[in-house]
Amino acid sequence: MKMDLNHDDEWRDLMPSWIKESIPELTKEQSHKLLAETTQSQWDSLPWEFLSWLDAIRDRGWLWWGYRTFGSEAIIVVNIGMIPERIDAFKQLLRSSGIDIIGENYPGLP
Repeated sequence: MKMDLNHDDEWRDLMPSWIKESIPELTKEQSHKLLAETTQSQWDSLPWEFLSWLDAIRDRGWLWWGYRTFGSEAIIVVNIGMIPERIDAFKQLLRSSGIDIIGENYPGLP
């Protein structure tokens, strides 16, 4: 059977439980309540909602390029192909898997 990765249900079924637990799916009511209780200037600090995160992963604006490890640390390289890139969704994936992000560097951007 061919999977259609344009449908949220297919992604829901593919994602491991640790991602779904770390990035929960909220109802419209829960999302509206969260936005109503948070000042607009603080919206960028709100936790990811699963379907919003999924949209950002599907239309991310970056491609995996590679990585290099140094003991317990790693440098991850992505190729940013469009602005705005949706790198925050990737960072959430890293944090959800237990990775601490200790720095970021964007040498090719002005």
